[in-house]
Amino acid sequence: MVLGDTCRIFPRQWQVAYVADIQFSPAVNALSSSTHYDPVLGVPIASVDANGKVRKTEYDGFGRVKKVYNTQGEVVSEKEYHLMNEQEMYVFTPNGGEQLTAGQTYAVQWETNPDYDYVFLEYTTDEGLSYNPVDPSNHVKDRSNPDWGNYHWEIPAGITGDNTCFIRISWVSNQNVKDFSDQPFSIVAP
Repeated sequence: MVLGDTCRIFPRQWQVAYVADIQFSPAVNALSSSTHYDPVLGVPIASVDANGKVRKTEYDGFGRVKKVYNTQGEVVSEKEYHLMNEQEMYVFTPNGGEQLTAGQTYAVQWETNPDYDYVFLEYTTDEGLSYNPVDPSNHVKDRSNPDWGNYHWEIPAGITGDNTCFIRISWVSNQNVKDFSDQPFSIVAP
């Protein structure tokens, strides 16, 4: 609905001039709930159950649930969001197009949201079908290490990949939080 639209819900009709709240309610004798929606975010902000008890939801500026209140007005759920731009992790190098040499050392560089203190650092030579740790002796990288964000990778001798290689970094506690090289890179024989 936008200003000037004509709305019709039988048998009533009205002209839209300003929408401050949108509410859907059941019939008077229905055993259901009604819900109030924020017209800008389009998300529910409060619901009233069949007994008339209100449950409220508070959102942040991005439309994400911030707090949920029970029918007594107590906070039952609270969520904080930490932003590092839109993404939580970044692989800086290699990030695509590089040609690395097997048996040589190359600096793998990354950055993460400060909340992520342990990460897996892995590589693939087959476009992501399988991954291997860049450091087989210490698969997990720890933020308390002074070299955090920079690892001198000794590329294993004997591996190659012609524009099929990627670096992947992922959070140990939730491997769905991850980043990859933006484009493939190559590893060539010496």
